[in-house]
Amino acid sequence: MIIGVEKELFLQMLQIVSHSVPLKPIISSLAGVLLQADENRIQLTSNNLELSITVAGKATVSEPGEAVIPAKILTEAVRRSPNETISIKQLSGRSAISLQSGSVQMEILTLPTEEFPELPVFSLQQSYTLPQALFKDMLRQVSFAISTEELRPVLTGALLSFSEENIKLTALDGFKLACRWSSYLKTDKPANAVVPAKAIRDLLKLLGDDDQLQIGIGDNYASFEFADARLVTRLLEGKFPDIQQFIPQQYQTQIVVGSDELWQAMERAALVCKAGAAGSAKFNISNGKIAVSAQSMELGRHYEEIPVQLAGDDLEIMYNIRSFIEVLRSAQAPEVVINFHGTYGPCICRPVGQEDYFSLLMPVRLT
Repeated sequence: MIIGVEKELFLQMLQIVSHSVPLKPIISSLAGVLLQADENRIQLTSNNLELSITVAGKATVSEPGEAVIPAKILTEAVRRSPNETISIKQLSGRSAISLQSGSVQMEILTLPTEEFPELPVFSLQQSYTLPQALFKDMLRQVSFAISTEELRPVLTGALLSFSEENIKLTALDGFKLACRWSSYLKTDKPANAVVPAKAIRDLLKLLGDDDQLQIGIGDNYASFEFADARLVTRLLEGKFPDIQQFIPQQYQTQIVVGSDELWQAMERAALVCKAGAAGSAKFNISNGKIAVSAQSMELGRHYEEIPVQLAGDDLEIMYNIRSFIEVLRSAQAPEVVINFHGTYGPCICRPVGQEDYFSLLMPVRLT
């Protein structure tokens, strides 16, 4: 294998595939990227057995071939190369490649190609196309509600649903819930898939704001193809809960409030809250105001009032402060309407002017 490739392009490709290189690989080849060269095109592939990423780009290929190269070393070698063009040559009779850039020449030992796992082959049941920007926005609004607890593995991902009405993403962790849908895509070929959190985090980093995204759904895998890249992930097994059972049909208290004002107040209150699940703040709603108060023996106390448009009953309620901040940030709107369902019921938060999204947050017991 002998190739020449532009440094900037090659580095971008390496940064994309590095998302699925495991930190602690169970076999040595998983720490590498598979470089394949043929017909003036190169392809990089990484695979951690649960998720794989493939990206292709233009190159000058003098001699085709393939090699598995340690991802970290190769990425840093390319990043630190002085010239804008990089040459890579597979050394004959040796498990190594030569990387040359200007006067710099480096030899990097390669990993066993035969140990690098083959990409999953799965029967594609359905395929859908939608704008990258739309799907990225949907992911951004629900990802915060994905569970990090392994007690219910199916909740460590988001439910991706296709129906005659819309495309929908849903996530919940037992305390938070988020649901975003779009009528952009309607289909008579319905499908459901629970996409793991790792794949969602990677898609948020990789998807752009232009061009289309093609989503393929199979029995145990899903694929996401965009530009010259393809991400394939194993799907989570299990029955995802029906979220309708968690959504109250009526509210007792409703406020309309500036998202940034309330968010900033919560950030200030969080300064005196304990970290983690113990970090709660009290909210008193009355007389056209919401009062945010928090205190801890170790850090101090905070009190702040914010004007709101109030309908319904006065209310005193307590929430985990960090969870409430995530709810507000995910709304991505100047104003939100929040419906409260009593002291021990959930609140439902919706962006003003956006009818295709809501999030839900359960309170903590008043102390």
